[in-house]
Amino acid sequence: MWQYGDPDDWIPLADTLAIFGEAARVAGNDRLGFLATGAIHPASTTPFGRLVSRSPTLYSALKTSCRLAKQHTSLAHNWLVDADDKVWLCRDQYAGMHTGLREHEQYVIGFYLELIRFTAGPKWQPAEMWVSTPHQSRLEESDDLSEVAIRYAQSHTAIALPKSILCRPMGSDSSPRRYADSEMQDLLRHAPPASDFSGSLCQVLMTLVKDGTTSLNEVAEIFRLHPRALQRRLQSTGATYQQVLDEARFRLATRLLKLSGATATEVGYAVGYSDLSSFSRAFRRYAGVSPQQYLRLNADH
Repeated sequence: MWQYGDPDDWIPLADTLAIFGEAARVAGNDRLGFLATGAIHPASTTPFGRLVSRSPTLYSALKTSCRLAKQHTSLAHNWLVDADDKVWLCRDQYAGMHTGLREHEQYVIGFYLELIRFTAGPKWQPAEMWVSTPHQSRLEESDDLSEVAIRYAQSHTAIALPKSILCRPMGSDSSPRRYADSEMQDLLRHAPPASDFSGSLCQVLMTLVKDGTTSLNEVAEIFRLHPRALQRRLQSTGATYQQVLDEARFRLATRLLKLSGATATEVGYAVGYSDLSSFSRAFRRYAGVSPQQYLRLNADH
């Protein structure tokens, strides 16, 4: 099954692929899947798009998309593979289905390229890519993939990403830069207001975690809400209080790590972790690298 929008909009996957394939045949267009992707922005108004684009880093967005893929398409299987200086974003094709697979694979590749370019810049191209369908000469002719080494007829679809871009914040096409103490305070005080409740809560928590004011009851009182009411509002956005708190700690940690002379241990303690190993594990869940690796990757910014 494939979900187009609301939970009531489930469509049989075989029918969806058949329509995709027939539309490409009638139109005489062997890039229909890419064209369909072009109409969708990563931060689209669909629940899937909102949850993915709201992630604090590209790595977190890719992990979220892998987790949500099966809810969006019941046979989908997406995963990440660590490989030295890069990470492979992988996806299985659908066993036993043949019609429309080329167009659907183009759609998937196009969606993920748009998601990555949301952070890495509009001209970003992967160095390597695997495609499960047979050779498609139009892929190499495309401006979007002109510099990509493509391997066809593979066991699954895969896109290689350098680790250096995984920890970049979503919606930014450049690496993070360093901030002086005064700039750090301005960032927390004058950041643009969030557009939803969970985002607003995250911004408030960023100002509270250094003081240790992070309990649900304390924060609910600040918002003048009953704790259960606050949790229900978060649940309506697909988030939990702990997830928002962890995100606030991560966002603040990345800013503190950029300050001259900051150490990972000091930053971890400042954002509420009792030891470096706990901070490193939590940080890696969002950035895909440890705090020390993040410092090295961003040493020139």
